[in-house]
Amino acid sequence: MPATVKRHANVLQHLAGFCREHLSAWERGELAGLIGDYRNGLVPLVVPLTLLRHHVERHDVAYVRGQLYLAPHPKELMLRNHVWRAPGSVVSKRAPAKPAADGAELADLDRHAALEGDHLARKR
Repeated sequence: MPATVKRHANVLQHLAGFCREHLSAWERGELAGLIGDYRNGLVPLVVPLTLLRHHVERHDVAYVRGQLYLAPHPKELMLRNHVWRAPGSVVSKRAPAKPAADGAELADLDRHAALEGDHLARKR
């Protein structure tokens, strides 16, 4: 079976499930978001993989720590830094204009910022 973006994303989600009980809701959301970004071709595989590896080592998740998938070859080869692009997608040099945020979106952003602040404060 050839490796595909969909299969990699599935493996990442499966391995993230083993970390679930060790992560806060914000950390789970961050990891799920990066896996989604990888699936959509926005970031290379190394991005969600690195965060997953960080959580596995930080929380000593033994089953996942022993998986070859987390470090299958020497770092120097940089084999997982490729960014997948959907067929027909165009990479623009200019950032797309963001639509104006409504009240609900602003409330979500404020809540996310507060959660992130709490998370960072606990780390200190």
